[in-house]
Amino acid sequence: SIAPNKVGPLLLKRTVMSLVNVTETYMAPACMKALAVTIPVLLENAKDVDAALSMDSDAQGRNMSSFFSEILMLAVPGIDVNDSTKTQATIFLFRAFLMGVAGDGSFAPHLDSVEGE
Repeated sequence: SIAPNKVGPLLLKRTVMSLVNVTETYMAPACMKALAVTIPVLLENAKDVDAALSMDSDAQGRNMSSFFSEILMLAVPGIDVNDSTKTQATIFLFRAFLMGVAGDGSFAPHLDSVEGE
């Protein structure tokens, strides 16, 4: 069992960093796969992860939904016919996120706050 309040903030920040930094070619798919596997736990414990992010100076006051929206936008170019590893990781991430959100709707209130930004 993982501690979502400890793993979540680190994994969210690391995934953004790997998607923004083009020199981290192997880190991006690894982070996306790790995030995809942990999404159910992170969504289930969204309040704990948000609380941990609020105390993390590197998160700059952002919550989990703002990280997810940035990660999903940055991940779209990962669908690349010339790179099956990156494409597979990207689709795995989107599938896990959409299934997690559609599962019981517990994350939906958090997504409403992103739309207003």
